[in-house]
Amino acid sequence: MDPREPRNLLFEGTSIVHLKVLNIKEAEILPKYENFYTYMPYAPLEVEILDTIYGKDLSGKKTIYNRGGDIRISKLLDSWVGSEYVGLEKMCLTKLSREEQETKFISYTSEYDYKMQPGKEYAVILAKQQTEDEIYTVMERGYGIFEIFQTDQGAKIYRNVITGKSSELNF
Repeated sequence: MDPREPRNLLFEGTSIVHLKVLNIKEAEILPKYENFYTYMPYAPLEVEILDTIYGKDLSGKKTIYNRGGDIRISKLLDSWVGSEYVGLEKMCLTKLSREEQETKFISYTSEYDYKMQPGKEYAVILAKQQTEDEIYTVMERGYGIFEIFQTDQGAKIYRNVITGKSSELNF
């Protein structure tokens, strides 16, 4: 699957929404569920969904999650167990004082990340995770995020923040 093609990011339970970012919070490890289990931190974004472009209709204020971000070391240590915790020990994170663990962060990033800005509007491909809680995650990092432009004729064009390719997101 080539994530550079928006059509490839659409599955059962995905939606493309036009949203406005209200606030970005500190990354966290999401709760583990039978069908959704990850040790990757996700950054919570408080958003207002203005319109549904494709898929299940979503609206109003929601918290969505984007993979990666800066996570407090104490949160990381509190959420990891077993072999994952051994990896943190090897990084010497367990040897930091509690105060250092509370005030220092580790950044989880990749070249495909894009940091949305509070106050800006985007089109985003969201996947609803199979969990008891309502957890929506951004599909494939920056490949699922589009800047919104309007033509002189009033049509909306969506430009992917990673590839720079434009799409009408009309599926």
